[in-house]
Amino acid sequence: MATLNNSTPLTPFISSSHVSILDFFVPGSTGILATIEQVLAINSYARTLFICMLLFAASNVNISYSSEVYDMIIPWLVSQPFAHRARSSIAHIGCRRSHRGGDDDKMQKKPLSISPWSGTFYFFYKGHLLWYRSMPKEVGFRLEEVISVSAFGSPTILKQLFNECRDEYLKLTQNKTPIFEHQDCKWKRTKVRDIRPISTVVMDEEKKTGLIRDIETFLDPQAHTWHANRGIPYRRGYLLHGPPGTGKSSLCVSVAGKFNLEIYILNLSSVDSRSLSILLAELPTRCVLLLEDVDAEGSAKSQSKEKVALSDLLNTLDGVASQEGRVLIMTTNHIEHLDPALIRAGCADQKIELPNANKDAVFRLFYMVFKQSKDDIPDLGKLAKDDEIVERRAHEFAEKIPEYEFSPVEI
Repeated sequence: MATLNNSTPLTPFISSSHVSILDFFVPGSTGILATIEQVLAINSYARTLFICMLLFAASNVNISYSSEVYDMIIPWLVSQPFAHRARSSIAHIGCRRSHRGGDDDKMQKKPLSISPWSGTFYFFYKGHLLWYRSMPKEVGFRLEEVISVSAFGSPTILKQLFNECRDEYLKLTQNKTPIFEHQDCKWKRTKVRDIRPISTVVMDEEKKTGLIRDIETFLDPQAHTWHANRGIPYRRGYLLHGPPGTGKSSLCVSVAGKFNLEIYILNLSSVDSRSLSILLAELPTRCVLLLEDVDAEGSAKSQSKEKVALSDLLNTLDGVASQEGRVLIMTTNHIEHLDPALIRAGCADQKIELPNANKDAVFRLFYMVFKQSKDDIPDLGKLAKDDEIVERRAHEFAEKIPEYEFSPVEI
């Protein structure tokens, strides 16, 4: 892409009143008009006519900081030449915004991402003149960035640009599991994790297989029609319970990765009933909604102290206003503390216990950790022999560990 100019505005040739009004409707148009005036020496009549043309011919897309579209635009933006030449910039620390680069970039300590800030920036895209505008906006006691991208004529070129940014954004999350958390009553992607193979989650294989098969059936393309024809709400909920460290959260991440779903983590202690209703209404139709440690909120004894009443929680999860198409996973260390209404069918259609490790789990943990792979050692001829040794040691180790006393994390 070619750059028309950097962050320094083009010299204005019209009055400040015209500048503010014109830029309000078509951000950056004052500078463009000034350049045309300077080159063509147009008179006041022509200038007025051109202003009218700008107002009716320009297309504009606005993006707020809290929108996921912002995360799609920023990685594209920081790679553009005009962004590198900007005299006013804002720096982000960490990989949350860009998710670009190779393994070396991922391992870099506190990587920086720099993008244009507080100004109008011109560039060419597929032969069309576009302009990008960044403006700070006061939100409470802090500043947030609001950006816009504009073009002359049909909005088609803007749609092409945003589709390109979306495609690149999705490429960056291939074989990844995006995780969203709520901030100021809005969902924000906070991290992207490598997909964890379901085979690495050590638990009862029969329970694991049953869970995967049940979710697979629910997510079948024909499942929604099947539910609608029978008047059954198209939702599915699971309760994972057991001591800390038994793999409840790991299982959730693996399930999401297997079915290419995003995870939305809801912390009930930090929302009230109104925020809860808004957040759940904004969930996509296919996702995993994770309520971790729901026992902290769902006990009958603690309801008077919590921001979200049990009745409101039940209504958003299983009531008329509840979202369809999502997979709900609740985790708890103390199922005995939960109100029976929270773990009834409709909220928790299946209850899956993940206990401390038995001998089979201890054996599989040992074997999984010490089993060699072709990437571990150069001599592939030793793999079979080494595997025999590891299997024998795994059995010996399992015999020495008391059953159901230690969690998989402790093992």
